[in-house]
Amino acid sequence: MLVFPKMKIRTLLLLSGMSVFVMLIVLIFSINSITNRIFSEYHRIEQLEKVTNYNQKIGALENEFLLYETINSDFFLTQKSPYISEIEKQFWLIEQNLDSTQMGDENNTKLSKYLSILSKQVLQYKENLELLKTQILEKGFVSEGLIGQMRASIHSVEQLAEQSNDLKAIRYMLLLRRHEKDYMLRKELKYQTKFNSTFEEFESYLSGSNLGNNQQFVVELNHYKSLFAKMIEMDQKIGNKTSGHIAQLVQNKNKINHSIDEITKLIRLSSSQNISSSTFLLYALLATLSVLVFLLLYRVSTRIMGSIKSLHGHLTVLGEGNLPNMFLINHEDEIGEMKQSINVLTENLENTKRFAISVGKGNLTEQVNVFGNKGDLGGSLIEMRQQLLKVSEERTLQKEIDQQRHWSNEGIHLISEILRYNADQIHELSKRFLFKLVDYLGANQAYLFLVSDSDPNILKLESAYAYQREKFLKKEIHVGDGLVGTCAIEKKSFFLTDIPQNYIKLTSGLGDSNPNLIYIAPILVDNELLGVLELAAFDVFPSYKQQFTDKVCAQYALALQKYSQFERNKNLLEKLQRQANEFEQREAIFKHTIEHIKGQTISDSISCYVEENEPFAMN
Repeated sequence: MLVFPKMKIRTLLLLSGMSVFVMLIVLIFSINSITNRIFSEYHRIEQLEKVTNYNQKIGALENEFLLYETINSDFFLTQKSPYISEIEKQFWLIEQNLDSTQMGDENNTKLSKYLSILSKQVLQYKENLELLKTQILEKGFVSEGLIGQMRASIHSVEQLAEQSNDLKAIRYMLLLRRHEKDYMLRKELKYQTKFNSTFEEFESYLSGSNLGNNQQFVVELNHYKSLFAKMIEMDQKIGNKTSGHIAQLVQNKNKINHSIDEITKLIRLSSSQNISSSTFLLYALLATLSVLVFLLLYRVSTRIMGSIKSLHGHLTVLGEGNLPNMFLINHEDEIGEMKQSINVLTENLENTKRFAISVGKGNLTEQVNVFGNKGDLGGSLIEMRQQLLKVSEERTLQKEIDQQRHWSNEGIHLISEILRYNADQIHELSKRFLFKLVDYLGANQAYLFLVSDSDPNILKLESAYAYQREKFLKKEIHVGDGLVGTCAIEKKSFFLTDIPQNYIKLTSGLGDSNPNLIYIAPILVDNELLGVLELAAFDVFPSYKQQFTDKVCAQYALALQKYSQFERNKNLLEKLQRQANEFEQREAIFKHTIEHIKGQTISDSISCYVEENEPFAMN
């Protein structure tokens, strides 16, 4: 085949494609027939896999039926189970799929025999499943069937036993119930033996007790025993995986599984043989076509590779991270279009280089035009610039937050110093605290109210501040009155920016005007109100100043608490001192009185002695 050097690659490929198309027309009908046959066989295999899945699902549904429906009250009421319906549906699907897989093997007598056997086995399984369903319904659950009757009977017996107040009879009833429940839980016949043994002891006891004369009690008790025996008998009929009706179902299921396995083996063997022969023929046809196409494409690739080599050097330079010169485009074929695209790429990479240099110099507002700011690279560069701007803004914000934190910590330290060195003078302490807080916050006016010692429902003005001068005002506010009283009740800080006219006036060099912010904060210790702080300012406080105010109010509250404790201790000490002085005075008076009494007694004794000896002296 002659490859023309001036021919466009597209035209060259079209001619090659037409040649391939002619070859395909020759082979298409045979290939179509072969592939249809192969797909048909694979479809049969797929249907067999469905049959296997349906069969597995039947086993799972059977287990779920025995696990859930035997304790499902709705099943015993309606006598209908979605699991039974689903099992019947799965068997129907198995039969449908097996019938469709038999198509093409109608003459296979062995397959027909197994399908006939499978139909009989499925019918027998359905009959056994229906019988099992009937036995389960007869056995019952909670209030239905034999179990329901048994529970109703035993409840009647228990009521009669409780009415008789016979503790030993009640004990026997509890033992019977225990054996019943042990059997219901473990399904072991030894508990029936224990039940019967206990029942005989109970009968022996009843023969000599007053309760044994109660005919209704004896009848109900025997009825309970009979129902329990019937329930156990029904359990034996129902059985388990190794005995009873469930074991028959397991055997039916194993037979069905065996039949399905044999049918699957036969169909798979037939399908495998058909697929093998069809595949061999298909590979032979494809090999022939591949050789012809290879020869054709080899000639075409020789033409294309010659053009591609001219691009290799340019792309190599790009791959090394350098920006080569632009291509000179001499032809308008597909290679020429590729060169044009590479020129566009080179130009955009040059723009990317300039953008990276600009960003490296810190110029984040530099405009970039890479691929029209679209696509992966262009969009990514725009996103990178946005992220860098975001990081810069976050750093600025973090710096502002750090400054606010430093401002707050410094203010707390200053307030702490004031509270520490003025802790023994409450008025001076409050004054200095208020002045420093107003000055530090940049507020314009402030009032500090403390709870009255005589009446906790009254807030007394302790200190006031307005434009660098203290206002000595006598002011009292009842708790609940106005904003300050409301804050005292709610014990929460709040602020107002929509200040009513004439609520408060701030005096400045420009005259009187309304503030733009009223901030009121409670002074609390362990949720105990000690006072209220009211601030007014022209400028609205940011959140960090509000938080700072709440913190220093808490510090001030602790200082007030310490002052109160100090005053109580001081008053107690003064009281003790006064009591000590009074005691010393009383002790001095007592000593003086004793000495006076002693002196008076001695004087009287001397006088008496003189009077008695005076006659002798005269003689």
